[in-house]
Amino acid sequence: MKELAGEFDELNELIYVADTETYELLYLNRRGLQVFGLKDPEQIKGRKCYEVLQGRQEPCDFCNNHLLSADTYLEWEIDNELADGHFLLKDRLVDWNGDGRLSRMEIALDVTRSDREKKRLQETLDRERVVLECIKMMHSSPDSDVAIQNTLQVMGEFLHSERTYIFEIYGRLMDNTYEWCAPGISAEINRLKDIPVTDIRRWMSSFQRGECIIIKDLEELKESDPLEYRRLKPQNIRTLVTVPLIENDAVIGFFGVDNPPVGNLENISAVLDILAYFFQSLLLRKQMAERLSQLSFMDGLTGTMNRNAFIRDITPPLKDKGYGRGIVFIDVNGLKETNDKYGHVAGDELLMRTCEKMESIFSDADKYRTGGDEFVIICRGMEKQEFQERAELLREKFRKAGSLAAMGVSWAEEGKTLQEAVDEAENLMYQEKKSFYT
Repeated sequence: MKELAGEFDELNELIYVADTETYELLYLNRRGLQVFGLKDPEQIKGRKCYEVLQGRQEPCDFCNNHLLSADTYLEWEIDNELADGHFLLKDRLVDWNGDGRLSRMEIALDVTRSDREKKRLQETLDRERVVLECIKMMHSSPDSDVAIQNTLQVMGEFLHSERTYIFEIYGRLMDNTYEWCAPGISAEINRLKDIPVTDIRRWMSSFQRGECIIIKDLEELKESDPLEYRRLKPQNIRTLVTVPLIENDAVIGFFGVDNPPVGNLENISAVLDILAYFFQSLLLRKQMAERLSQLSFMDGLTGTMNRNAFIRDITPPLKDKGYGRGIVFIDVNGLKETNDKYGHVAGDELLMRTCEKMESIFSDADKYRTGGDEFVIICRGMEKQEFQERAELLREKFRKAGSLAAMGVSWAEEGKTLQEAVDEAENLMYQEKKSFYT
């Protein structure tokens, strides 16, 4: 897990790892260092998590280490006076050093602005029933996609518009990722993919200044901005309001409404500007959930998928698609002896050498670390002969490396589930394993 520290340093979320027994702070990512006024990771060495993160001299009275597990994330919220913010927290136990000892990993999303904005809206926008209804909908739904879709519908109907939507920007391109259409209005979402951001050059200039785009009459752009006109006219747009979605001073997309009533465009832009922030929060929540999901299915040491992913992927029965699936069950020889004699660093190197050889032959296959010294390779969409040839190449690589690992190979065809094929490969591996210890 410690191998992911470099990736964690690139995230906007605050991430730390602490020993659950001694409370020693083992890791704090770059974002965390910034939040707590630290310049160098060396400044946390030997210090307690409650000291650095809470400004306390003893463990926090709200510490929930006893509630954590290695299987699921514990989600909760807290105000942090030292960071002057409100945070959404996700905690779980992880094998940070790869030595089997579990530590606390916490991922914190700063939702201070969102929390303050909600309170301000409740105090000052009581009249805007629909706005509050939308915000409640966004934050009450556990599914970000459903929350966004429902909110687009509520706003579209409230504003008497024909279409509401969200575009997300990916580098130089953008996609229409969410859309609601009024009855009788044709959907555009499937056509609006991989659109060059340069097509909305004028919009981007305004978005970067935090300004919205209001088009009161598209026909006025026919001469002044023909490229924009040609892009919007086929969508039957007459009037339009769009507001930017901004994260860390960068435009990550925009939220828009097509063909709302002309006489209310300025008021509409004010409402959209409020909702834009919450849409942005939902998108970030979804991205965070996807990152956490990826982490929960990955082995931190080897970079392969872990046992959770393996169980997920072999549970559905094999469906006949005109080809079978190849299974390779691998057990690293002598891992325990290596750990006992030379230490876990040497054992980790043995595991990594095994993975390197697996990757050299089966780079396009799914690879899982299912136990301390066990790996499973699942090949999909490969002819049986090619699979068997590759398996023999891998066996030969292991042999030349001093019987690095034992292997069992099986082929799952129609009538045999993946689990049955895995069991068969495991039994064959044990037969080969015997020769290593005799």
